[in-house]
Amino acid sequence: MARASSSPPPWRLGRVLVAVVLLAAVAVKAQAPITAAPEIFPEFPLAETLEQALASNQAAGPVPSLNVTRDTYLELIADIFLHFRQYQNKNASSIQYGRIIDPYAGMEIQYSTPTFAFAGATLLEHQYFNASTHNAVLTDVSLAMTAALTALQYGQPNGEHGCAQGHCNFYTMPLMLALESLNGTVDASLFASWTNLARNIKPERSYSSWPHASGNWAIVALTGEYLRYHLGLRADMDDIIEQLRYQFNSATWTDNGEYLDHSGCSGSCSPMPYDHFPRKYITIMLAYGYAAENASWYWEFNRRGAWTSLVLQSPWGELPTGGRSSQHQWNEAVSTVTFEFWASRLKAENQTTAASLFRRAAALSVKSLQRWQRDSGELNIVKNRFDPSLRHGYEGYSYFSQYNLLPASMLATAVKLANFQIPERPALSETGGFAFQLQSLNKVISNVGGLYVESETFADAPPHDVMGLTRLHQRGTEPLISLTAGAPQQPPEANPNPYALTVGPMWTYSEQTLSYGKVQSESPSYDPERFPAKNILWSQNPDDVQDKLWLLPDDVSTGNFTIELHQMQPLYALRLRNSHNDEYNDRGARDYVLECTNNTESSWSTWAKGTLAQVAQGEPLPWETIPLPGQAAQYCRLSLSGFYGKGIALNGFALLGVQPKIGHLFFNSSFATIDYSAVTGSSWGLTTRSNDSIGYVISYSMSDSHMRAISEAYNVTAQQVTYAVSLDTAIDVTSSFLTIPIFVTEGQQNSSWSIDRAAQSITVMWPGSRTSQLGQSCMQYNVTSAQGLPVTLEARNDWILTRNGFMTSVAASSSAGVADLRLTMRPLGSSCP
Repeated sequence: MARASSSPPPWRLGRVLVAVVLLAAVAVKAQAPITAAPEIFPEFPLAETLEQALASNQAAGPVPSLNVTRDTYLELIADIFLHFRQYQNKNASSIQYGRIIDPYAGMEIQYSTPTFAFAGATLLEHQYFNASTHNAVLTDVSLAMTAALTALQYGQPNGEHGCAQGHCNFYTMPLMLALESLNGTVDASLFASWTNLARNIKPERSYSSWPHASGNWAIVALTGEYLRYHLGLRADMDDIIEQLRYQFNSATWTDNGEYLDHSGCSGSCSPMPYDHFPRKYITIMLAYGYAAENASWYWEFNRRGAWTSLVLQSPWGELPTGGRSSQHQWNEAVSTVTFEFWASRLKAENQTTAASLFRRAAALSVKSLQRWQRDSGELNIVKNRFDPSLRHGYEGYSYFSQYNLLPASMLATAVKLANFQIPERPALSETGGFAFQLQSLNKVISNVGGLYVESETFADAPPHDVMGLTRLHQRGTEPLISLTAGAPQQPPEANPNPYALTVGPMWTYSEQTLSYGKVQSESPSYDPERFPAKNILWSQNPDDVQDKLWLLPDDVSTGNFTIELHQMQPLYALRLRNSHNDEYNDRGARDYVLECTNNTESSWSTWAKGTLAQVAQGEPLPWETIPLPGQAAQYCRLSLSGFYGKGIALNGFALLGVQPKIGHLFFNSSFATIDYSAVTGSSWGLTTRSNDSIGYVISYSMSDSHMRAISEAYNVTAQQVTYAVSLDTAIDVTSSFLTIPIFVTEGQQNSSWSIDRAAQSITVMWPGSRTSQLGQSCMQYNVTSAQGLPVTLEARNDWILTRNGFMTSVAASSSAGVADLRLTMRPLGSSCP
């Protein structure tokens, strides 16, 4: 799209870089660049998308201000800070004196203490409290500052000394910003003791892998060290620049300015929150005057990342879902830092319209946080309202204290960087007009008139995500009921779900089974769940895999099981395969007796007995074949006595002559359940585009044993999303249908929903509340058949756990299969039927 002006677009920095100081209090050190950064940068892939978004935004009318002021920030920071004051260790004889103790874990967690100190220092700096409260808070902040700086100087933990759980990397930045805020507020001798502690920090002792590391931990630490240098508390920047070089590569930064952090994942991943989180720290370095090696490169890509974040944001102010730490409140808190900084920066460049976009995006992020405040002021750290003791939706590293105080410190950082005089205009997320694929973060995003759709093209690091449509947001409708995130089959830190769930196809298939008989009775095994006798019936286990064995308890010298055949049949031979118990090589069966009968109430006849040879790991596991008389029987009992090693173990059992019973087992599978590793590629393409609608198709190719390809078709308008899907199956599918997730509860409120089968529709109503910033709102789903066939809607009545609470689902089907169905999803706002 051609521009009417020859001036560079607002996401381009230009060739000349000038360090802009946003706060008079920040005195920037003069630094000469060590290495000239490239001044000709690669093309910005999202440039055209941003042109389209800005064109739609310019056509939009004004919106009422969200009234997010400095006081709004300070009130939210204060609510969190004041809640955690009660959990500060005030025992002067304790090593943990001054530290914040998590109320649920009963110990100091990670970086809770330094973030508490910085949050409190910000409130003191802005004289938030009256005189008496000010002095009491200053005392508590001072205790936390001393405790955290002492721990940071000590370094990695040893007992109760040092940084909690080894998180020194995260201490320095908030402590340096707190020092800046407290300068002149506290007694000079106390302040001097803090600066002395800060001067004596040894990065190689305190930080993980300093200075040769990449990832968010490395960026956090080097930003803290840069601020320490900026405050004159270290001599030079040589090791900081060395650490920065490990971040300066195309595998870490994309041409759209995203940061790819692959740490902490069980599979292939680039978790969405850990794009924005590291960029925040680079933003802070730039705000505080970094102008050394590759500074122009960091300016350019940080700017691009900020604009990318504008079109990724949902109209509810939320960061996209995806990967570990998604749905945590700090996702939106970190966004405020980026958005407030770039609002101020663009205002300083006289790009008022662009500055207003970022100011509004920051305000939306703050409003999102306010939706999740508890009655006592602090946040529910994940977007649900379950009691924090239940840890619903938490990661293994998520704790109530650190993931409340981290957002508070991020908001405090935003206050330092913000220009609260900038007026708002509608955010790009509120006006839409764009659709794009973000391959590096596995997303397709579309937005028409503020109706926002997010699809996942490669489910990020199970157990966090599902593929396909994962989010549909529109202002005015509760985002939980319109769809905020899908549910993986195995959620983090929780029991498995019956199936993975989001909007998308499910199918039923069958597999042929051969059944020779069933175990009627058996001796207790070592673990009845893992080692039942049925494991070894007509089994094929030449590698002696332990979970396929019949394994009896240690030192138990006898055991037996009885098998009932499907009918009376002549038996010609007994086959047995001994075991050595897999890699443990410590078990085996010795003597055996086979008895058979036509009726368990009549006498048993001994048909075979003998001794099995011992087998050892690394040797072939032979079948031993023992002839039988060829008589008919329906029941046989195998008795074992004696063992090799620690106890009895048997690998295989079969009776020659038994005719198997052929059957079929039916299974359900779904797009959402397919493992991320089975997706070999995805493509995205526009099909239609106008001012009022955008149509596109997402196609997935797969190496899954059931599915070769899946294709999803979307049509998005400002009022609704229409969805259709087709399958290219690798197996015979018995039936296929469409699953529609229904959000049930976030732990405090419940939805109500109903199926109107005559209208082929489902309506979900949410009651709303003061904290949700909404009254009653509704979501409606309509399902039609492309061929005009009857559509069946059936509630599945399963409870599916998500980060946000619990969902259930409705299955929609027609006799022509899932490809015949058209699903229309319509957020109704308060216009409930």
